[in-house]
Amino acid sequence: SVGGTLHSLIYLHPPIESSVSEANISQAKTKYFEYLASECGEITLEGLPADRDVGSRRLKLENIFVPLYLEPSSEYKQDSSTSIREEQDSSDPEERVPVGNILCQPVTRLAILSVPGGGKTTLLKRLAVAYAFPDRLKLSDDDLPERPWFPLLVRCRQLGETAKLPICDILRTISQRAEMTGLTEAFMLIVNNSLRSGEILLLIDGLDEVSDEGARISFVKQLRTFLATYPNISIIITSREPGFRLVGGSLSTHCQLYKVSD
Repeated sequence: SVGGTLHSLIYLHPPIESSVSEANISQAKTKYFEYLASECGEITLEGLPADRDVGSRRLKLENIFVPLYLEPSSEYKQDSSTSIREEQDSSDPEERVPVGNILCQPVTRLAILSVPGGGKTTLLKRLAVAYAFPDRLKLSDDDLPERPWFPLLVRCRQLGETAKLPICDILRTISQRAEMTGLTEAFMLIVNNSLRSGEILLLIDGLDEVSDEGARISFVKQLRTFLATYPNISIIITSREPGFRLVGGSLSTHCQLYKVSD
């Protein structure tokens, strides 16, 4: 009977028709990578001791980038009222691991802690440029693996009230910061396709710079939901240690915790 066969039928969702043209997709990708090159690919020495000519010059990131080493850090566990930090001896120099080695894992999920000026932001800039422009991947001695990642950089200090939004809505604002007028839908189509294929490298810079503690907790909750929805994507979160304590327990089951080695 017909009724007896209904349980064996498979529902096939009709293909989603997109009005975004291939030309717009290509333009959005080019425009976004130009934004990354401008924001992350060069460094100025403003505010540092240097002569006038050097201080005003834009230097290519790879020319001055020092490859970083990471070492396993303390774990954070959650009890009924607070986050408890368990101290571990991470001073053994044999535990120092080059960043490139850690990124060879099939799915990379890291939380990296350091003191201010420890190199967290510069590391994320290096990763964003290296995976946006494969020809720059080998320009530093950090032995980064060749991966088909599409890098998405989120600076927490720029989030403001948007820190409470779903992560996909936060990713949409990247195109606005990149001045991609008229290309937001094309950009999000690239992002959504990369999310489904697991080829996203999500770079969260300065989690502690979400200054409102309630907004930081909300952001991390949304981040956990996002990671559960897309289990195959890779993510690197950076933070100063004091600002990480509040949310460390929530992220400990999702990310391996490291600190930047001296």
